[in-house]
Amino acid sequence: MRDRVAQFFPVGQTLSFEARIDCSAGAFRLVDDTIAAGVAVETSITDMIRKLEARGVVAVDDPALSPDDAMIRAANVARDRGMAMRRSLLEARSCMDDQLASEFGRLLSAPEAIFAYDSETPSVMIIDRINLVLVVARGSA
Repeated sequence: MRDRVAQFFPVGQTLSFEARIDCSAGAFRLVDDTIAAGVAVETSITDMIRKLEARGVVAVDDPALSPDDAMIRAANVARDRGMAMRRSLLEARSCMDDQLASEFGRLLSAPEAIFAYDSETPSVMIIDRINLVLVVARGSA
């Protein structure tokens, strides 16, 4: 997981990590809040879904949209994609300790957070720009 997300974000220290055959979840300190050029950063869910087909890894950066709202809207725009995002997060919960689960819960409703999705792995990623933390969840899908 760390090697994969390091392709997209400047990860520093691993804060938490758990992996099993059916899931993985982790939290990583970020060196800064930059996003690699390989990640398409969009401001709308429609554009995010469109770019996901071509790029595989896409982020949505809309200060009025929380990550949870992003997944709900993604399901409304492209049901299969949106539900795959939610499934990744839900399946990964069994790999989260209480602290990581709490952090995911907090960030899901934080409009200042950046939501990203990697369709290849498939992983949900949320960037906490304020505290420079990246949380990642991958289900068995």
